[in-house]
Amino acid sequence: MEQSLSTLASVPALVPAMPKPAVLDTYRRLAEPALVLQSIQCRSYEDIVSSHHPTLGEMAERGQNWRVFTLAFVSTALVSYLDFVGRRNTMNDEQVAQTAALLIDEYPQLKFDDVAFFFRQCKLAHFGTLYDLNGAVLLDWLHTFLVERNRAYCLKCEAEEKAACEAEDRRWDEERARMTDDEKAEQDKKVDDIIRRIEQQLKSK
Repeated sequence: MEQSLSTLASVPALVPAMPKPAVLDTYRRLAEPALVLQSIQCRSYEDIVSSHHPTLGEMAERGQNWRVFTLAFVSTALVSYLDFVGRRNTMNDEQVAQTAALLIDEYPQLKFDDVAFFFRQCKLAHFGTLYDLNGAVLLDWLHTFLVERNRAYCLKCEAEEKAACEAEDRRWDEERARMTDDEKAEQDKKVDDIIRRIEQQLKSK
């Protein structure tokens, strides 16, 4: 499946698989955004695609307390990265908070583990070497991240669609194998009739 970079970057996140009450209970139990960040163990884009974590937008819209929690989570992930590369002094607390709010508002489709894995990849210099982090650099890296993440999403969808088609083909073959010759002939006639009607409809347009 060929996709443009802009299209890949805009593919929405998958719906979280775990029931939301279970997610919220987990976050409430951990209480601190830093502990939530530590608990996320994504190691690949495929992990994110099939994960149970909610999106930033979903959490931020649950009320002021959860928006503060979400802001704190993104801020913690960003500060963790800055500390790791020894560049904490390049952004003050206000800049960190503004950047976190920007990510939530502009990229609400990001999951919590998207954020965790994105900054993990930043620590590994996956998107480039940091000299002086700023908003433009961060957004450029995030765009690259989304393209890579959503390419994994598209590949997963393709694999699932292929598996479904193969399963349907096997079911069809098994059904045909159980039919008598007369039943197969009758079924083929019905299929030919359907194809003929479709062709006639197309010609009449």
